[in-house]
Amino acid sequence: MCMSVIEHEIKRYQQLTDDMEVKRKNAKSSSASSEARRDYERIRKKYQIVIAKQETLLRLALYLLLNLSEDITVELKMRNKNIIPLLMTLLERKTPELVIMAVTFLKKLSIFQENKQDMANQSILKKLIRLIPHEHEILLNMTLRLLLNLSFDLELCETMIKEGLLPKLVTLLNNESERILVLCILYHISISEKCRPMFSLTDCIPMLMKMVLSVPEEPAEAEVVALGINLACHPLNAQKMSHGPGLKLLMAKAVKTSDALVLKMIRNISQHQDQSLKRQFLDYIPLLGTIIQQSTDDQMQLEALGILGNLVIADLNYLKIVEEFNLMQFISQKLKNLATEDDVILEVIILIGTLSIDEETAVMLTESGILDLLINLLRAKQEDDELVLQVVYVFYQLTLHQQSL
Repeated sequence: MCMSVIEHEIKRYQQLTDDMEVKRKNAKSSSASSEARRDYERIRKKYQIVIAKQETLLRLALYLLLNLSEDITVELKMRNKNIIPLLMTLLERKTPELVIMAVTFLKKLSIFQENKQDMANQSILKKLIRLIPHEHEILLNMTLRLLLNLSFDLELCETMIKEGLLPKLVTLLNNESERILVLCILYHISISEKCRPMFSLTDCIPMLMKMVLSVPEEPAEAEVVALGINLACHPLNAQKMSHGPGLKLLMAKAVKTSDALVLKMIRNISQHQDQSLKRQFLDYIPLLGTIIQQSTDDQMQLEALGILGNLVIADLNYLKIVEEFNLMQFISQKLKNLATEDDVILEVIILIGTLSIDEETAVMLTESGILDLLINLLRAKQEDDELVLQVVYVFYQLTLHQQSL
């Protein structure tokens, strides 16, 4: 019955609005008499009173339906009776309290994939984009929560980009009360590889760097760094992050606070092929070597290994690095120790592949017995495709040097 009332009132609203528009045009025409204009003003006031009463009725009906929908079987019946299109229509209303009820209901329904698909098919994002930003704090918060639910769908994330929602969300990072919620939405959007380059066209990267570095003595917020880790996977974003003193400040932050997540973000920056970007890491090789040898934090050690393994740089003296930080002994210990985590073993093998680029280092690796350890590892971990691939790459790299054969 409540749904019938809502459907009837929506149709009635549309009819009243159409009639008022016709009357408005007639009253505004040059041929309209003063009497006609007074009649229009009188009718307009009555129309506003009727709409106000109607919206109160709709709000109460939605509140009742929202409570009834706590029963999943009742909610399913509502869906089958097309409650989503009715709620979507109410998003166009101007009264914040009524729109809040519609958004709240949609947020609850959006938990289920089928409902999200229905909303996507009816272009919900085009209706929500006008609500962001919004001066009504509760409406803004509920709209962002609905967007957060929708953002679990990567296709909807890509639609958010197409609809121009990204710059609006980035602007909301300055809103302290909604910042974490916005960061979570942006994180979901950044999971899509197609969406990542679009962040470089906004102020997101400078704002993100400011948030990461804002408190030098404490680890950065997990939501902030998680977004940074994803965005650093794209070269345009990585260049912006490392621009100027960016990389220096990030390294200082990671080391001072022992923040492995920030170091992971740096690792993602280091993975790109741009040699000018990779050369920025040359000054930090001693620091990375120290972390690898001395850090008691396994995650810090893992990320430092990953960064060093990414530094494929022409004319870099890899032999000097191996000798200075006694990496040969470290590598042997990790490969021999059966208790070593698979992630660490993989990064060690990637590092060996990088070191093997240099002929002198390749010869040292061959003579140290590393090959036997890799062969044993290959037998033990033959079901791990990534590990096998990296071991084969090491063998390939070693065969490129005459002296290491």
